[in-house]
This record gives sequence, C-alpha cells and structure tokens, in this order.
Amino acid sequence: MYRRPEIPAGLQQTFSRDAWHANTPASVPGPPIGNLPAPCWFGSPVRTSWTGDRAKMPSPIQTEYDEGRITHYAAWSSPIYDLKPMLQGFTANGKSGRNDDTKRSVAVWTGGGTGMGGKLFAQIELHSQDDDFVNTANFDEVVVSTFERGHVSDPGKVGRIGQVQDVTSNFTLDGNKYIILAFMPFGEGLPIRYWQQVIWFTKYQESGSPAPFTIQGAFY
Repeated sequence: MYRRPEIPAGLQQTFSRDAWHANTPASVPGPPIGNLPAPCWFGSPVRTSWTGDRAKMPSPIQTEYDEGRITHYAAWSSPIYDLKPMLQGFTANGKSGRNDDTKRSVAVWTGGGTGMGGKLFAQIELHSQDDDFVNTANFDEVVVSTFERGHVSDPGKVGRIGQVQDVTSNFTLDGNKYIILAFMPFGEGLPIRYWQQVIWFTKYQESGSPAPFTIQGAFY
C-alpha cells in the first residue's frame, strides 16, 4: 500500500535569524555579526629572563655576541593576533599544518572586527620598591630592537615581514619605573589579518646579570 511521506516529528520548523547563528565560524562571510566581544586583549605580566647562552640567541644577535658587542639577550613577543575576526573561519587557501601543531591566533575585535584603529602597547616595569625616580643605572645601556611578523590569510605561515628596527631612542627611562612602547600593525590603520610583534633586548655587561624587568602587553 502506498503511504504518503511524512515529515519527521523532530524536524525544526523555525530557524534563528540571529547574525551569529546565521553565519557560523566555519562559513564564508555573510551577514554582519552582532553582539561583538569587547575590542581588546590583555596579556599577563611576563618576567623577562636574560641569557648569556649563545645557542639561545637568534642569528643576528649571535653575530653581535661573537663580535663582543653584547653579553646578554632577552626577548618578548606578542601572540599572533587575528585582526580581522569578522572573516571568521573563511580563508582563501585554507590553513597550513595539522590540528595539533598549527599556530593559533587570538581574535581582537577592534574596529568592529576590521582591526581599524587598534594598537599594541608593551609596558616594561623595572623591579624596584620605588614608584618614581628609580635608579636605572643597570638598565640605561640596554639596546632595544623590534620587528613584525605576519601573513595575509594563514596563521600557520606567519613570518617576518619587515626589517629589524632599533627603537632604543624611544626607550629612555629617565628615572622612571615604567616605559611604554606602542606599535601600529602593518597596514597603516587597516591591518593585515594575522600579525605579531617581537621585541629584543641586548646588553653588554662585564660581570653579573642585567636588571630584571617585567613586560606586559595590551591591544586595543
């Protein structure tokens, strides 16, 4: 006997029109996303460790070490930021690497997910009991250099995209306990999607270790 097909009782009859549900993270960009997260990222304070071990230094710093220009090296890097999270899971050519070793990115929703107007701030704090007018004699000759890493579509392929720049002239403590460096992502206000900042610290010191310090990053 012929029986007319029936709709299963559990089939959903209505669908959410909410922008987030209409455009899940694995889809091609479509409806604009609503109820956006706060457009900021704050990192935890990181105590920087100086090293005099040549093997732990990147190749440009090893050259300076071999020439006797430095004795100690330290570094800090931001996470890889996704500065265009409005694109969600869309990538033009997919992502590289396996799920267990692909580099991860941190979404920052500045500019409504376009990255417009966002900056990275790196605050260095000397370890001192004084709040103001700190003795910085053991830190005055630190050389500070930095460079950017990035990729237009793939966090697994993020790499250096510019020259290493000496920013020591912007690192004058003048007896202060804190100093803040500010960085604008590559793209002149309209940044590439995946971006990271790396900071190197080097110092020549005949004996002992340079003054310890803590560095904390924030992006907004």
